[in-house]
Amino acid sequence: MVANHFAPFLPQCIPPSIPIISLLISIFTIMEKIELHIEGMHCGSCAVGIQMLVSQMDGVQSVSVDYEGKKGMFEFDSAKVTKDQIVKSIAELGYQAS
Repeated sequence: MVANHFAPFLPQCIPPSIPIISLLISIFTIMEKIELHIEGMHCGSCAVGIQMLVSQMDGVQSVSVDYEGKKGMFEFDSAKVTKDQIVKSIAELGYQAS
């Protein structure tokens, strides 16, 4: 069995019931961090709206939008969501992100 082959290399805290493929996928997930310039926000509520929408996207780990600085910081799993998809979601709210 594949899991038994890798067993000597896995930390003792990982139960043998966790499939080895799931474990390897979680270990090698590539998180990407980007900063986007966002135009069109008029108040803090605009920033909150962007945060709420983007944070609900599958693969998005964290979102922080600064209304006064006209920027947003986004951390996401690039295997599940792309920068272009995040930009498109922001555009659907009426803002321009780049």
